[in-house]
Amino acid sequence: MRSSLRGIHVALLACLGLGWALGAAAPLAGQEGLPRLTKNPVANVAFSRLLEAARAEPQNWLTYGGGYDNHRHSALQQVNTGNVGQLQPAWTKQFGKPNGFESTPIVVDGVMYVTTGGHTAVWALDARTGKEYWHHQHYVPDDVAACCDKVNRGVAVADGKVFFVTLDAQLLALDAMSGKPMWKVRFGDPREAHTATLAPLVVKDKVIVGISGAEYGIRGFIDAYDMKTGKQAWRFWTIPGPGEPGNETWGGTEAWRTGGGSAWITGAYDSELDMLYWTVGNPGPDYNGEVRPGDNLYTNSVVALDPDDGTRRWHFQWTPHDVWDYDGVNEVILADLPIGGRSTKALIHADKNGFFYALDRTNGKFLYAKEFARQTWAQKVDPATGRPTINPKAIPGSNYTPGCPGPAGAKEWNHMAFSPQTGLAYIPVIENCAFFRTGQAFFGRGLPFWGSFATADAFGPGESHGFLKAVNAATGEEAWKIKSDHPVMSGVLSTAGGLVFWGEAEGTFHATDAKTGKDLWTANVGSGIHAPPITYAIDGQQYVALAAGWGGWVDGFAPELRSAPRGHSLVVYRLGGGAPPATRTAEAGAR
Repeated sequence: MRSSLRGIHVALLACLGLGWALGAAAPLAGQEGLPRLTKNPVANVAFSRLLEAARAEPQNWLTYGGGYDNHRHSALQQVNTGNVGQLQPAWTKQFGKPNGFESTPIVVDGVMYVTTGGHTAVWALDARTGKEYWHHQHYVPDDVAACCDKVNRGVAVADGKVFFVTLDAQLLALDAMSGKPMWKVRFGDPREAHTATLAPLVVKDKVIVGISGAEYGIRGFIDAYDMKTGKQAWRFWTIPGPGEPGNETWGGTEAWRTGGGSAWITGAYDSELDMLYWTVGNPGPDYNGEVRPGDNLYTNSVVALDPDDGTRRWHFQWTPHDVWDYDGVNEVILADLPIGGRSTKALIHADKNGFFYALDRTNGKFLYAKEFARQTWAQKVDPATGRPTINPKAIPGSNYTPGCPGPAGAKEWNHMAFSPQTGLAYIPVIENCAFFRTGQAFFGRGLPFWGSFATADAFGPGESHGFLKAVNAATGEEAWKIKSDHPVMSGVLSTAGGLVFWGEAEGTFHATDAKTGKDLWTANVGSGIHAPPITYAIDGQQYVALAAGWGGWVDGFAPELRSAPRGHSLVVYRLGGGAPPATRTAEAGAR
């Protein structure tokens, strides 16, 4: 995946032996002046409630994707196409962090849980006003080899607990009422360049996480831990070892040991099929494929797993033998769609390689792939199997080879949305090409393992731009698009009010008509937007929340914005703005 000068510097520090240590945690529950929770809002959040979350309680936002199907669609419609122009800020909270703000807030019965980057922290806030109940700070060693900014994408909640990962690859369970740690487990080794940034996923009695660090020659994995105790339940190695199915795709060499395959985006779950879907990232080294002959499974793939024991049911590989850092780790969305004249249990995915895919999620059968962005690496995709025919002129060599998309991909990690009302998927798109070059690949523990590099903006300054594109999920055909001057790096939210919320790299937050693509409302939040918006309701009032803050591997997708304002700002809107009248009255009476 991505790289940066900061990542190289940090990795070199690690190599020089500056050491690593367990992060120190500092829960601040009950700090003088902070309001207190009188009961645990997550006490009754069980698996059965999570299964019905999106349908039965749209006033809450209980999982990373808004539901196990990852639609990021809300049934709330108080804010709609007719009144969205009346949205005004209800409250904001500044966190004083210089890193990218990529978190999805979780809201449970009026309490919001959100993570911040840098030294990973979890915050419990009053979702009406933004007032803090508690926060828990985890101190991350300075020498952790994080390639692309110190970020975190959120929490999972269940069983009275808040689960989150730390950049130094620990999984913690906090008491949701007090913020006090209940258990923690280290599931990766920072000395091996293991890191963690994703929001965990609770399925049944397990907390499921994936590892980051493919740029440093790790061997990736997906883990499950017992929700009550933190005991490891299973591990699925994303790079199969000798004797395991798929190991033969590494050319009979030892390349699997440093094969990459990190799994750093939250998966999806189908309860009817009892199947867990998780995407896997790039192989290592990123750009030199000569040292890893073969398709390099299960990199650039989606794997369907048994959530009870982690065994593989099926897989599909988007980009065999990737030499462009196309990763394949973007989210999957589960939707029942009318494809080919019949209702199909589909899985849709907008890949970094520039193709929008639909698979049969019962068995992994390929249904279709359609280009949604400029691409030059594939001459065609086989309509029966989904396997691409590679353009030989796009394969990196010792000289600089132009190619599209660039290593940031046609779409980054930021989550698209799907509306069952319109049947459209709303994709944040990057139009950005690059020059690729292959070189020697020398593996060193904790050091970047790229096999040369790529440079963004191959066709001149200002050439890169972006779109929000609406695509018919049943066919892959484009319905409408809005162009942005820069790559679109935000996540997306759709609502039953007929709206799509999304953001631009220079800080403009949009509400757009989901059917037509007409912009209906905008606001500038002061910093570029990566995170996906969410919506929730309290006492009959609908809110729209956004974690705004520029950061990440900016040089890879928008180098012209490398000096743009940064910072963590949580911005929440409601119709008419301001705190609800009841809250204002209570605060005034307290004075």
